[in-house]
Amino acid sequence: MRVGWSQRPNGILANGRGERFSLDARATTGERDTEAVQAIVLDYWKSLGVESQVNNMTRRTANLPENRGQWTGVCFCGAVGGSLEPNDPMFTDWHSRFIPTEGNGWVGDNEEAWRGGDALLEQWAVELDGARREQIRLEVALRWAEDLPALPLSFNTEITTVRKGILNAPPRLGSGGANAMTWNIEQWDIAS
Repeated sequence: MRVGWSQRPNGILANGRGERFSLDARATTGERDTEAVQAIVLDYWKSLGVESQVNNMTRRTANLPENRGQWTGVCFCGAVGGSLEPNDPMFTDWHSRFIPTEGNGWVGDNEEAWRGGDALLEQWAVELDGARREQIRLEVALRWAEDLPALPLSFNTEITTVRKGILNAPPRLGSGGANAMTWNIEQWDIAS
């Protein structure tokens, strides 16, 4: 027995009313790595009694209004990240004003509908003290980890090479094309 669900002879979990524990699983068609992770996870869940229907679609189809609103299921998709700037993916992915709704034409990237960090995100966006900004970033991360609106299953590794003798060229903060490796180039120097 798993919190009101029990495994039936067919191996699938069901509740007392006979409703099966079933999830709609979505990934972007053609993204082989993502589809491979999806297949592995769904196979494991099946061994636990969780039934899944694969509902993969192209990115274009997934972004149509009728496919964004009120969909419940498991999405195998790219992760969010960044520096919490007001137009940064982390801010727009996590602030409740970016939840897709019928009223905004299903536009917005907070598809998890997470509302737990609004006050902190807004405070972070206007904070000028660097140490306090980092503290707020930590508080947002902790709140997000407690609520867990999304569960990262894998992470990308980024390797950056820097010529010997160049100083102050650390790995970039965040990821994505908008955050180049040269993000702090004004601080770089050449060793004497």
